[in-house]
Amino acid sequence: MSNAQSIINLSTLHSHIFSFSSIVGGFTGLILANSIIDIIPHDPYFVIGHFHLVLSLGAIYTISSAFYLYRVFFPTISFPDSLGRIHFGSSFISSNSISFTMHSLGIIGFPRRIYDYSLLFWTFHRFNPFGIIGIYLSMTVLLLLHHYNFIVL
Repeated sequence: MSNAQSIINLSTLHSHIFSFSSIVGGFTGLILANSIIDIIPHDPYFVIGHFHLVLSLGAIYTISSAFYLYRVFFPTISFPDSLGRIHFGSSFISSNSISFTMHSLGIIGFPRRIYDYSLLFWTFHRFNPFGIIGIYLSMTVLLLLHHYNFIVL
C-alpha cells in the first residue's frame, strides 16, 4: 500500500449521489416492474417518488457534478470548497427527504389522483416543505458560488 491520500472533490461527491439515487431508483423500479402487484404500487404516490428520484434528481446531480468538474478548466473560476460541500450536504439531505417522503406516502397508500386526503397523511405533507426549503437554500448557495468570482475577485 502506498501513502497516497484519497482526495474526494466536489464532482466526485455529486457522482456518488447520482450512483446512490440510481441504485435506490433501480430497487424501486424492480418493485414497480413486478407484474403480480401491478396496481398496488402504480396507483399511489410510490410511482411519483420513483420518477422524482430517478429522473429529476439524477439530472440535478449530474448537472452539479459537471459544474464542479469543469470549473477547474477555467482559471478565473475559483471559490472555497467549503461552500461547495455545504451545497452538497444540503442538496443531498433535502432532495432525499422529499423523495423518501413520497415513497413512504406511496407505501401507506396515498392516492396520486385525488386532491383531498385524510389526516393520516398530514405528517408527511408537513415534512415536505422543509425539504423544498433545503433545496432552495442549496441552489442559493450554488448561485452564490457562481457569483463569488464577481463579488470577491
